[in-house]
Amino acid sequence: MSISAISNATAASAEPPISPTRLQEDTAGREIIAALDAGNLGAAQDAYNTLASYGSSAGPFTSAALNQQFQAVGQAIQSGDLATAQQTAHSLGQNLLKQDLNQAVKAYEGGGWPGAKNAIENLGGDYWAVTGKIPTLPSPPQPSANTTESVSVSA
Repeated sequence: MSISAISNATAASAEPPISPTRLQEDTAGREIIAALDAGNLGAAQDAYNTLASYGSSAGPFTSAALNQQFQAVGQAIQSGDLATAQQTAHSLGQNLLKQDLNQAVKAYEGGGWPGAKNAIENLGGDYWAVTGKIPTLPSPPQPSANTTESVSVSA
């Protein structure tokens, strides 16, 4: 029995879907921005409460600075100050995207595409939440054309 020309390239597998929690967080973030842009403080408050429920008492973000900004958005919404809520929410969004980009770069530098994949997907989800636009994310590098190895097995 002989086996030869086995490729070390694996068959493409389906990508796992975004976690339901992550999708709900991004959706709540998108709803806050959209409601504020429409001048709807009630809907913004509801979306804020939803997003706040995903975090600790400090907030839903891993950064203390982002959590402080998030709380300032909530305070502005609660007090009915639409202009401050809009300004603070948009500033929070920009700072979140900067943090995500820095994390993706660090992850890529530390482990190439496999290390950066989750960070890039996180950036994409947050980009949608902040802007309402779906980004075009980079594709993983393709294996080079000469990925075939010959293996002989005799029985």
